[in-house]
Amino acid sequence: GRKVGKEKWVLLKDGAEVVFGIFSRRTCAEEFRFVFRYTAVGPPTGFYKFYELASELGRGSFATVSRAIRKSDGKVLAVKMIQRSKLQTSSAKQVEAFEREIKIMEELKHPHICQLHEVFTDPSTVYLVLEYCEGGDLLDFITNFGGLSEDWAKYLTYQLCDALAYVHEKNIAHRDLKPENVLLTKDSPPDLKVADFGLAKALDGVTKFMVRPTVFVFFTALTNVLDHLWNSSLPRSRSRSTRV
Repeated sequence: GRKVGKEKWVLLKDGAEVVFGIFSRRTCAEEFRFVFRYTAVGPPTGFYKFYELASELGRGSFATVSRAIRKSDGKVLAVKMIQRSKLQTSSAKQVEAFEREIKIMEELKHPHICQLHEVFTDPSTVYLVLEYCEGGDLLDFITNFGGLSEDWAKYLTYQLCDALAYVHEKNIAHRDLKPENVLLTKDSPPDLKVADFGLAKALDGVTKFMVRPTVFVFFTALTNVLDHLWNSSLPRSRSRSTRV
């Protein structure tokens, strides 16, 4: 973005982001952020025909993630918005990774993978409508409770291995698996969802030969080992009484 300045003007296009805040050369403390919609052309189309944009969840150098409310039933989802202007100024490798992320997420359908529901495009923005995991990420979950008990570790590891075994069966490598990219629902106990496939890659024959013995087989075997422990290790709640 760029500073407009006092008593100056700039032509806004549909989908443009407008920020009111305190600007300095070193920092820009943003206080209010809006998306400009030009409604004179008629009723909403594309993403805005089916969803209302709500509060922002996070922001990166490449995309903004916000809550979105589906108009048909009021369901809260997450939407990852990428400005086309940023795609145009990005490297070919970044654009390729973004297109690959969409293709991979459209292929994955699993209860422990954050689901991509829909993709919308308009002249200014690409919208990825995703499952909303209100429980936050695994790193915050572990930090907030000062670690995990053995039962909690078994419960979450089972779900993680189940998701990764499915991903590897599809010949896909996540390549960025870390607690920040593992989300949780707000259920008690929560369901685990693997998210952020921005660095994921479909494996070719050579890569598959190298990965399957060391990673795929390990997670498949671990899933089988944990399977018989599933019911006995199911935590009853997120309270500290179940943790050590």
